Formats: sequence, C-alpha cells, structure tokens
Amino acid sequence: MRSDSKSSESGQSGDSGGGGDNGDNGELAEQLLDLLVYAPIGLALEAKDLIPKLVDRGRGQVSLMRLAGKVASNRGRNYSKPEPSVTMPIADYDTSTAADLLPKLATLNRDQLTYVLEYEQQNRNRKTVVNRINALLKEKTQTTS
Repeated sequence: MRSDSKSSESGQSGDSGGGGDNGDNGELAEQLLDLLVYAPIGLALEAKDLIPKLVDRGRGQVSLMRLAGKVASNRGRNYSKPEPSVTMPIADYDTSTAADLLPKLATLNRDQLTYVLEYEQQNRNRKTVVNRINALLKEKTQTTS
C-alpha cells in the first residue's frame, strides 16, 4: 500500500517540473509523515498492549537493582572492618572457639573486656561470649563499687 502512494507521489512531483530535487523532497516528506503521523498513530493503537509490558520490565529492573544494591551493601560491610588500634588481648582470638575463649576472658581487666566485647559484637557476635563478657563486666563493676 505504501509503495503505491509513493509512486503516485513521485508521479505528481515529476509533473511539477522541479527536477531531481523533488525526489529527495518527496522522500523527506515521506519520512516526516512516518515520524510525525504514522508512528504516533501506531503507538497509540499499541499502547494498551505495550504499557503493561513496559511497566513489568521496569519493575523487574528496579527489583534487580535493589537486590544488587543489597548485595553490594552487605559485601561492603564485610570488607569495612577497621583494623583494631589496640592489640587483641587474647592470642588467636579470631580462630578460637567460644569454649576456648570463656576461661581466658576471666583473666582480662575491664578495659580489655570492653574492647573484646565491642570486637565480638562487630564480628562473630557469639551469644555465649557476649553474655560471659557482660557478666564479667558486671562482676568487676560490683567489686569496684
């Protein structure tokens, strides 16, 4: 259908006596019609089917980006552990089990216990270790009072 209209337009422009430029103008006019008339009409006719699909794709992309952000955030937390400014008062603390640590905690002073408590809570956060440190800190507070 379009080829018929194009040939009839080119026949009309050939009768106007404008020479070779009319062929270029006719093609430009056809492109403008495509862009400014036919494309918007086609979009309007397809919009009811396209819009829900585009919305679903957009939602999927946002969900994916949120997930990627959470993963990156969690990885950042794991790598942002500051180096301790104080040396750990218990040798091989990070490789020790909770059972190995519990008797060693009793030998620490209040400042060392506070440091170890903060370190434990920021890293492995083992409840048995945290509870024992809190109990020792409470005992040391009562004996100094």
